[in-house]
Amino acid sequence: MTVVTKPSDGFFSLCTGPAKRGLAPMMPSSAISIYNETNAFWDIKLDSNPGKVMNYAMESAQEFVSKAETILGTISKDDPAYDSLKELLNKAHEQLSRGLETKKNISILGGNQEIYAYGKATRYFTRAQVRARQIINATTPPSL
Repeated sequence: MTVVTKPSDGFFSLCTGPAKRGLAPMMPSSAISIYNETNAFWDIKLDSNPGKVMNYAMESAQEFVSKAETILGTISKDDPAYDSLKELLNKAHEQLSRGLETKKNISILGGNQEIYAYGKATRYFTRAQVRARQIINATTPPSL
């Protein structure tokens, strides 16, 4: 795992697997086996208010999904990578939709159910970020 933090801003970013490898499969020489390694970062901004944490993750997911849609729109359907990238975009849309649905229902919850829903929505949004970033990274590898 690769983690980047900026504590003064509450910024926290995590990548499952080495960040510079893009969409490469798990390497046999890795010290730790990680199932479904993504090699793409998700971001949150820590705050004392869980709604602000969730909203930051949501806004980031929406931004990355939009960018991934634009990128996929420039790739020919005949390109060998198109179907795999489209599948990633579908996964990003699914997670974003699930996060938005969970967020919509938070207002009717109370107590522990409300805080659990904030966490659940935030996790959906970070999953959407990762799938969208996999498309971004596959077409524009992260700089070193």
